[in-house]
Amino acid sequence: MVYTFTTMLLWGLWGFFSALAEKRLAGKTTFAWHCIAIAVCAAFGTPLVGLQLPRDQIGLLLLGGAGYAQGAMWMVDAIAAGGPVGVVVTIASMYPMLVVVLNWLFLARVPTLRQAGGVITALASLLCFMQSSGEGSDTPLRRSRSTASSRFRWIGLCMLALLGYAVWMFATELCVLLPQPWPLPPAVQGTRLIWSAIGCSVICVLHQPSLTSNRDIHPEHIPTSNQDAYHACQKVVGMDIQKSALVDRKGVISAFAMGLGMVFGSVTFLLAVKTAPPIDDNSVCVISGMYGGITTLLMRVFLNEQLSYLRYCGIVIALIAGSLLA
Repeated sequence: MVYTFTTMLLWGLWGFFSALAEKRLAGKTTFAWHCIAIAVCAAFGTPLVGLQLPRDQIGLLLLGGAGYAQGAMWMVDAIAAGGPVGVVVTIASMYPMLVVVLNWLFLARVPTLRQAGGVITALASLLCFMQSSGEGSDTPLRRSRSTASSRFRWIGLCMLALLGYAVWMFATELCVLLPQPWPLPPAVQGTRLIWSAIGCSVICVLHQPSLTSNRDIHPEHIPTSNQDAYHACQKVVGMDIQKSALVDRKGVISAFAMGLGMVFGSVTFLLAVKTAPPIDDNSVCVISGMYGGITTLLMRVFLNEQLSYLRYCGIVIALIAGSLLA
């Protein structure tokens, strides 16, 4: 359980650092620097643990790494589209309900009545998240960015992120649970992480993200008293102010820390799955996946992100759903 709760904490920090980076960098730039952190860890780890694994595990890990990377890209896009960070991370962290379904379809693990109730509860929490940002106490910036169409857009991106993370988690779980063709070395968990990092890197290269794009500032997000100055500077410079600036270093550090949080959280997750009895695998997956509550708490304390009461209720319901799914 120590490994499981450590995973929840590290992944909660992962969500928090993604919010810090998104406030300063463009979405794809945040994604790129977090992938670079993962690739750097893989590069340092390869000489220590090697790359030897059964071919079927390599395929699963590449698929899982690709699923995680695409899920992270969709999650960053959801935040950039106006989704409150605590809500976005909480929705994306509900992938265990899909993992339970995949375990049933491919591993013949029939969900219990309690787990079925957890899935229904998770769906109920989504209804709370879909409320209009104009209600309750969301921050003024979020209110100005959340029209009905944008709200459904970022929620849709959250659902796609949830799917990508479910593929990643299920593929990782399969590598641990399936019979091994030969005795694997003690450092096999590190080797698995490296192959997942390679799959993640492939997706990053396919997206061809910029490493130097700061977050765009649109005129409608600038106070009226400052818009004339904004347009005047734009005419003089001849280009967007943000695109002409150097990449924000604090944003890069935050995105890099996001990648490190994912790497170390994945290490403790694999250790948790390895040490847990087979009957408790679902519990490890679900409890570690409740990191959305950690991210929400950090956002409230350090960045003062305020949500409406209904959305806070949705987060609580999502945590209850996680406990039922376990």
